[in-house]
Amino acid sequence: MAQCPNGHVVVDGASFCSFCGSVLPRPSAPNFCATCGTPLGAAVAYCTSCGAPASSPASSTGAGGGAMPPPPPFRSTAQWPGMELGLPASGPGSLATQGGRLVAQIIDDVIVGLTSFVLSILVGVLFTTTVSACGGRGCTSAVTVGFFGGFFLGLVLFGLIGVLYEPLITARMNATLGMRAMSIRVHRLDNVSTLGYGKAFGRSAVKWLPGVIPGFGFIFQLVNFAWCLWDKNRQCLHDKAVNTIVVNVH
Repeated sequence: MAQCPNGHVVVDGASFCSFCGSVLPRPSAPNFCATCGTPLGAAVAYCTSCGAPASSPASSTGAGGGAMPPPPPFRSTAQWPGMELGLPASGPGSLATQGGRLVAQIIDDVIVGLTSFVLSILVGVLFTTTVSACGGRGCTSAVTVGFFGGFFLGLVLFGLIGVLYEPLITARMNATLGMRAMSIRVHRLDNVSTLGYGKAFGRSAVKWLPGVIPGFGFIFQLVNFAWCLWDKNRQCLHDKAVNTIVVNVH
């Protein structure tokens, strides 16, 4: 219970003493940060939580002199891709940019193309040399057969390496050579540490197999790669098929 200046016991919240009529001191109104709502002391000039100038006790009182309720706590309205998944806006673990994924894909395509080209040349030369060793009039046609055989073999190798390159590497390393160059990797949304062969081959199959269908395959691949441009988690269709995302390593 409170007391008046003359020592009489008064009811809490009273303005005057019921025994002597003395004016009772009004308790100071609480002081809150107007920006984030943190309770502050009476002599604090700046908020200890956000650094904003503190409101004075006088400004925290209503027209009738009563204490005003504190402002609601500050909540950021910022949005970023991957926020719903609990990912940071930037840095390690944040979603890889579409540009970074595109550059990584170009690097991988160059690696697959150069590897297939070199192997096809080597095998074509060996094939041509073996066939043309007959001597005589059949050698010219043998060289021609060897050349086209090497060209066809190059196409086969390009397709074979293209199919196996990505899933075999990402199954254990979670990243192709192009991804490693761009410091990004594939991440499973069930938080399993490695992608695994099943998801790696499934992801690659959705990514490339429709391309063998004339007309539809080309359109599907365009839509697939463009999907991450507007998807809130920057997932392409082959990511959604196996529940994966691509994140930054650094």
